[in-house]
Amino acid sequence: MDKASRREAMALFQEKEAFRSALTRLPEAGFSASDVAFLMFDQTLNNWFPDCYVAAPQPAGSPEVCAVIYTAAANADEPEVAVAPRLFRVASLAQAGTLVATEGAFAAAIAAAEASGKGQDLLCEQLGHFIEKRHLTTIRERLARGSALLCVHTADEEAERTAVALLREEGGQEVMVFSLPSGRLGGATAETDEARDIVDEASIQSFPASDPPSFIAGRDR
Repeated sequence: MDKASRREAMALFQEKEAFRSALTRLPEAGFSASDVAFLMFDQTLNNWFPDCYVAAPQPAGSPEVCAVIYTAAANADEPEVAVAPRLFRVASLAQAGTLVATEGAFAAAIAAAEASGKGQDLLCEQLGHFIEKRHLTTIRERLARGSALLCVHTADEEAERTAVALLREEGGQEVMVFSLPSGRLGGATAETDEARDIVDEASIQSFPASDPPSFIAGRDR
């Protein structure tokens, strides 16, 4: 695997309880919290987890890409909080709202496109370098309808098979595996400059032509 890339297994979840069940099982299957990431719109977050997160104080003006906009509520003890004690703003989509995420290569790639000024929704050319348009269309449409995207870093083929099987067993839909730029949001803090530096690092990574993304829903490994 190219050192500049990071493999992530992804699945869309329409139901909150299935999503939570997958989050609970992933550590039991050997994945650490840093291997797991999720994305959803802020409306979905507030509908699914109204007592788990609170809005973080924001400076005046337009919100910055990678600003921490949600933090875990006091005494919140849920699987999503264990994975994501804070959530970043990674994009804003017209008629859908603010897309929030924890760590993860896919979130970093979205944020990099947004920060570059070339975001233009998830179907922008920058994201299209490493994920086909039809997959981005599915992800965008399903997120906008209230689903959540769960991403799992897979360090090798065995981890990939484990993650894919688990996501399917828990009701994940449109299970996908992609090679993505290795930039991440996890080291970012609320300070804008540090967050922007991490986005810039993600944006300069190149997708390895020898390792194109693979869509594996329904494919036996």
